This record gives sequence, structure tokens and C-alpha cells, in this order.
Amino acid sequence: MLERFKQLISSRIGLQVEDLNLLQKTINTRVHYLGLVNFHQYYNLLEGDSRQSTGEWQHLIESLTTGESYFFRDRGQFEILRTHIFPELIRRKEGQKAIRIWSAGCATGEETYSIAIEIFELLPQVRHFNTTIIGTDINPKAIERARAAIYNDWSFRMVDPEIKHRYFVRKHDGWHLDKQIKDMVTFQVGNLVSDIYPHSSTDICEMDLIVCRNVFIYFDKDTVSLIIKKFADTLSESGYLLTGHAELYTLALGTLKSLIHPASIIYQKVTTTPVEEEKRHKHYPPTKTDGSPIIVPPPQTFSQALTKTPKANKIAAATAAATP
Repeated sequence: MLERFKQLISSRIGLQVEDLNLLQKTINTRVHYLGLVNFHQYYNLLEGDSRQSTGEWQHLIESLTTGESYFFRDRGQFEILRTHIFPELIRRKEGQKAIRIWSAGCATGEETYSIAIEIFELLPQVRHFNTTIIGTDINPKAIERARAAIYNDWSFRMVDPEIKHRYFVRKHDGWHLDKQIKDMVTFQVGNLVSDIYPHSSTDICEMDLIVCRNVFIYFDKDTVSLIIKKFADTLSESGYLLTGHAELYTLALGTLKSLIHPASIIYQKVTTTPVEEEKRHKHYPPTKTDGSPIIVPPPQTFSQALTKTPKANKIAAATAAATP
């Protein structure tokens, strides 16, 4: 019977449940709470399309998706955002004065707010941009917590104390995020498998950066491929996708090109030819950096910078050889 539940959950929300003990415990709890006779009655409830069925799926999702997160998780990837991705986006979008970012599978919001803090902290000129940062998660309870933006000490285990005290205030119920940062972000419940995107009604479209880390481990290969195709369609031209380490290894990426950085692999949407890409960026003047806070970003694109890195070239060649 548990296998039937696994198949139903996979087909409905794409989630691959590997912990059968957790699944059985969750079903037992819900069966007793609802006063049902057995697992079969609960299965039939989930199969239905009533309001009770919809509500029950929410309870099930909350029980099966823990969503552990913390601020500035994976310092290497945030370093890439700080020193390469954000400066390039600022320069490239200077004319439009708009940057669009989607944190997909955002759990309780720590990652999404970390992105907002990074932009606010290192790129002050972005404040005159129309910056859109959207966090989505399948778990409604997680989204409620993200909107509240109140966190305990465990969420800050990788955070510089100076940053913590600059953007959070300690109160009786936890650390409250500064309103300026909180207002940079919007959250909504979203299902990466069944939702339609890109879609203007949810504002999930034309994204310059999609961050979806440590989410694909819960899906099978076909589901991941489906999501990646939808992500590519949702990215703007030359937009970036940042995932967990090695989550997309061996998968066909379509219009996404792998960029190998010592700290991580980043994916960029490329539908233009190299010559067209060169023309698109050639009007940006060269600039120099002196170690001061990044105000004017470097002239070359992230992909151009990586092609000049010998270590990156060796890794890229090895990856290409291993990818079918």
C-alpha cells in the first residue's frame, strides 16, 4: 500500500518519498486524526478533487517536506553571486533598471532574504533599480514563516555577526528582519511540477536569475528534466540558474550552458551565437577594480571570465566528456 502512496505523491506533486517509515508514520497520524478506518480510505481521499482533498494534500506536504535552511548557506555560491553574477546583471540591466530573481523551493525564506541582503549590501546602486525577488515553496506553512521573517539563532550559524546585527533586531520571539530587506521580497506557494510557468499572472517570467538549490534530490530524473525545461523557458536571455552541487550532472540541459567555477557550476541560458553574444556586450567599457566595494562591475561576462581560467577549462572538458 505504501508503494501506491509513493506513486500517487510522485504523480501529483513530483516528490520522491524515500523514507518509508516517515511516510507510514505520517499516514497513520492523518488516518487517526481524520477518524478514518484504514489506509485505503485515506488513499481515496487524496485521489479525490474535493475541498477536503485539497486541504489534506497541504497537510501531507507539510509533513513530508522539512525544508531545513539557514542564511548564506554555501558561501562559495554566494561569493559567485557577489563577485560575478550580480555585477554582470547590474551592468547588463542598467538601461532597463530592473532585475528579476526567483528563489524556487525557498523553504522558510533564509536563502531568499540572503539574496536580498547580498544585493542591498554589495551593490548599493541597485536601490534605484526595480528589483523583483520572488520566493516560492510547495509548503504553505513554510511560506507563512518566510513572510513573517522571524528566525532563531540556528538560522544564523553561517552568518557574520556584523551582518546579523545590521539587518536583524532581537525580540522576545526571535530575530526580526529589517523592513527594508523584507519589503524587497514577495513569497507565494508554488509547485515546480504542476504549476504553469513562465506565467505573467504569478510574475514568474523573464527571470534574470533562478536559484533552486538542494531541491532536485527529491525528484526523479524525468521530473528534474521537466523542471529544467520550464526553468529555461522562464529565464531571460543570458539569465542564470544556480542549483545545488552536481544536481544536474549527466542531464540534457537544452539552451542552458554549463559554466564551471572552482566553487560551483552555474548554468546560463544561451540562445544566441557566440558572435551575437560578443556584439551584445562589446559596448560596455573596460573598468578597473581596486578592492573597494563593487560599484561598477567588471567588463567581461561571467562566461568570458571563466573561459580564461585554466582550471575551469580542464573541469569543463572533463564534464563535457562525461555528459552523454
